[in-house]
Amino acid sequence: MATSTTSAPKPAMSAPPGEVSDLTDPENILWKFNVIAQTVCMTVATVLFLMRCFIRLGFSRMPLQWILEDWCLTLSFLGLVVYSALISTVMDHDGGVHQWNLEAPTVHKILYYFYVESIVYGPVICCTKFSILLMYLRLLIPQRWSPLWTAVHVFIYICALFYTGLTLTKIFQCHPIERTWDKSIPGKCINTPVLLQVSGLFNTITDALILLVPIRAVWDLKMTIKKKVAVCAVFGIGCIAPIFSVIGFIYRYRVAKSLDLSYNNPLMLLWATAEITTGIICACLPTLPTLFRRRHKNTTLTSSHSQSTPHSATRSYQRNKIVGYEYGEYLELDETPGSRSPPHDEMVTTTVRGGASPAASINHDGWSSGSGERLTDEDEMRNGAPGRGLGGGIVRTVRIEQTGTL
Repeated sequence: MATSTTSAPKPAMSAPPGEVSDLTDPENILWKFNVIAQTVCMTVATVLFLMRCFIRLGFSRMPLQWILEDWCLTLSFLGLVVYSALISTVMDHDGGVHQWNLEAPTVHKILYYFYVESIVYGPVICCTKFSILLMYLRLLIPQRWSPLWTAVHVFIYICALFYTGLTLTKIFQCHPIERTWDKSIPGKCINTPVLLQVSGLFNTITDALILLVPIRAVWDLKMTIKKKVAVCAVFGIGCIAPIFSVIGFIYRYRVAKSLDLSYNNPLMLLWATAEITTGIICACLPTLPTLFRRRHKNTTLTSSHSQSTPHSATRSYQRNKIVGYEYGEYLELDETPGSRSPPHDEMVTTTVRGGASPAASINHDGWSSGSGERLTDEDEMRNGAPGRGLGGGIVRTVRIEQTGTL
């Protein structure tokens, strides 16, 4: 009579000294950390990205400005969403559990998803760096072919070549490709740990150089020291990117010396998520002050905006009462003023005239009138907002006349 025997499950690797394999109910140390990290990273990145889109798409009274840097950042954000979803998939397949507590087939699944994640990482981080560098060119380096302009373009090409080569190398790191996640298959592989270390070192160096670009560019701009420091502070948030890059490099170095891939690889992915998130933060923050600055201007420049509104027929304006002065009426310059009562003794009559002025100035006995002024908003002209400044529309021209007798 034949008897069948069932072999006992074996761990994918031997437990280190002081540890015991637990194949029944192993503890997933990274699961809680992953939930917290993904929640924080995705929330911050999503909020900042949507706020930037709100501004760049013209919903904040700014003109529509959707250019290459915006497309790069959009691809980076979508890549972060995919990257985060894949990490959750890794964790659902016991990623974060020490390898001596898992069977070989389970480890193969973890390494397969890690292989996919490593391929996604290159294009995502490359698009993030592209978006930041293109933003620097737009905001801080207006002069073409300047040394800094040339350096940034060379930097862009180096990143493009490096991450293209890195991605292709990761795809074909083993022959056959299936050997990447299942070393029991006969074949050949490159030294993957060295590849990961080179990637981490390049990220650290490039992040540090990207941080220095705005500081160098801002210091060449013609503005006060106070404004330079303020602008550098906005771009200085990028200093957290090299920090996460250094941490990621450390864990890549750690993976090279450890066989516990089911734990170390997912941990490395979590730090890579932080790298991508900080890159998106750096690309979004310099745009956001525009939203709050314009809202502040809307509340403080009510008088100027009311007289510069396109096609506005309103003649009202804010008046501040001053003791000893009497305010007259508002008249178009091409209107003939009717008879008015003479001003009282020791009183001043102020008349605001709007329209086309035939004369630059008018003199009166005892008083001189101000010349014609065109009320414009310099920030609106620079931003090219529609209906104002260089953007077109009607801008009210007024002249203030003061007459009086002493």
